[in-house]
Amino acid sequence: MKISIAYYKLKEINEKYKLITNNISIIELGCFPGGWTEYILGLRKKINIVCIDKKKINNNKNINFINDDFNNFKIYDEVFYLNKYYKYDLILSDLCPLISKTKIENKLIFNKIIVNFIDFVCFFLKKNGNIVFKSMDYINSNKYINFFSLFKNIKREKLYSSKKKSSELYLICKNFLYDL
Repeated sequence: MKISIAYYKLKEINEKYKLITNNISIIELGCFPGGWTEYILGLRKKINIVCIDKKKINNNKNINFINDDFNNFKIYDEVFYLNKYYKYDLILSDLCPLISKTKIENKLIFNKIIVNFIDFVCFFLKKNGNIVFKSMDYINSNKYINFFSLFKNIKREKLYSSKKKSSELYLICKNFLYDL
């Protein structure tokens, strides 16, 4: 079986930050094609995982898969239901827009994803919860400072498993300070 690069990215993050432990609940946004999910399931921990993507991944009885866009508010009740109406411990996002030819277009598209992601996190993440999300090197905008202030610790990681030319960064935000 071929293991994806995404698998190694989450492995690198988790080995450093120890985010995925026993008895936690996880939402994974942008789970297609399934590398992060494969890594999580391979840990053989007791985890409630909800995977959300517009593209379908292989069905696995150990995950709850929602085949939809995370921006669709119609799924919110289902996401809560799948965790017995509790908020989640960890939200992972490997969301990435289709890359266009211009950096400004990419920035606009990605900023829209991040704004929606922030709303999603504030709705579903429990106090002291953590997030990991893919960013690009142009997310240094001041409008995210308020969001980052909701966490006790924020780390930016350029992963060894990422392509050298890639502008992707991963932000690891730990210990959500509020129960919003």
